[in-house]
Amino acid sequence: MHAWAHQPYPVELQRAIIAKNHPILRHTVFSLVHQLELTALRHDLVSVQHRMTALLASYFDIVFAVNKRPHPGEKRLIQHVVASCPTAPPDLPQQIEALIGAPDGQTGSGP
Repeated sequence: MHAWAHQPYPVELQRAIIAKNHPILRHTVFSLVHQLELTALRHDLVSVQHRMTALLASYFDIVFAVNKRPHPGEKRLIQHVVASCPTAPPDLPQQIEALIGAPDGQTGSGP
């Protein structure tokens, strides 16, 4: 089990994650970005939140795959990216905060 956990990140897995998520983040008719724009135009706040969550999930999947890092789960993603992903936007924490805001002024550093 130890040897299995410490093997190199599979290139096939990296390619599959990027191939699955990249198209849905692009600005096409079926993309999450397009769906988010439509829900915003409808002023459907619940759908906006739902689409934004899906968009961020795909975005983080790609960031971890590009960096050949196992996805750590749902908690403290920004901290994990900053700590272990050298190939990520340097201003990722600020971008995420600008996108969703941080009610307590923090970007995932809470308990």
